[in-house]
Amino acid sequence: MAIISNGTTVASGGTVQGSASNLTGIPAPSNSAILTGVASVTTGAVGSYIAMNIGSFSKTNNQTFASNNAMKYCSFGGNEISGGVQPGGTYRSMGEAEGNANNQDKKSTIFLRIS
Repeated sequence: MAIISNGTTVASGGTVQGSASNLTGIPAPSNSAILTGVASVTTGAVGSYIAMNIGSFSKTNNQTFASNNAMKYCSFGGNEISGGVQPGGTYRSMGEAEGNANNQDKKSTIFLRIS
């Protein structure tokens, strides 16, 4: 590893130790880089979005939870997909769903896989 300042190598070899709390001047990633990263996420991977029917319990916007046996992939009409695949992992709800609703479309929302 090398530490380079203004194009000049000021240190090489070894390891970096210390805190990164005072780092400044580090540019944020571009929108293009972020969109490229999101577009490259595979189905079911951390960072992917899925539509799920939540069964008989409610989850509101931005709650984090582990998948359970009531949660299944669904269509955009909210109906559980035949065969009822249950995804594993931990998800954050990106909208609100009503598990006790009579209409299947109210039992479904979009989720982001976070682990």
